[in-house]
Amino acid sequence: VALFCMLSLVVALALLDGRLVWDYPLIGSLVAAAAVAAVGLLVCGAIAFSARLRESRWYAFLMDRAPLRRYLTRVADALYVFRKNRAALARAAALSVVWHLALLGVMNAAARAFMPNAQPLTVSLLALLGLLANALPITPGGLGVGEAAFEGLFRSVGYSGGARLILAWRVGMLALCCLGCAIYITGARRGQVAEATATTSP
Repeated sequence: VALFCMLSLVVALALLDGRLVWDYPLIGSLVAAAAVAAVGLLVCGAIAFSARLRESRWYAFLMDRAPLRRYLTRVADALYVFRKNRAALARAAALSVVWHLALLGVMNAAARAFMPNAQPLTVSLLALLGLLANALPITPGGLGVGEAAFEGLFRSVGYSGGARLILAWRVGMLALCCLGCAIYITGARRGQVAEATATTSP
């Protein structure tokens, strides 16, 4: 859901700032790839929601022979469970959009220090594209892929400081990551205590 919302925001921002798409072929290609991926996710979700399609022979054939079929099956089964609770998916999508917009607000605030002449729409679009590339398991040029992607994307439109922008975001996330880790550990311990108590109870 979060990935679909991010891809949709990329397309929406590209429509609002069409100059980047038409003037810079690299940006246009990345936006086109994001649009195709968003449509692909939507189609896969629609297929996973359909009980009739899931019972068909070609669906079974695909799930038996597709690469990463174990993960695809888990994703499809999880989506199928939500077919009767689409309100939960809608809430998740709304929260994801709010989170992505908040993230873009942080990126634009940091960009004022590193590239004060950059337009907010430009920063937002390039930041989302850079974050998508950040998920790729490669490290070009000795830099983390996120830093390399941000630097390359912003340099392609005439701005420097892309790597510093994502590094500032990473530093800002450290406190939140530590808090999340503490909450996770606390919850895990409580779960273990509850399980142990239930096991020893008569």
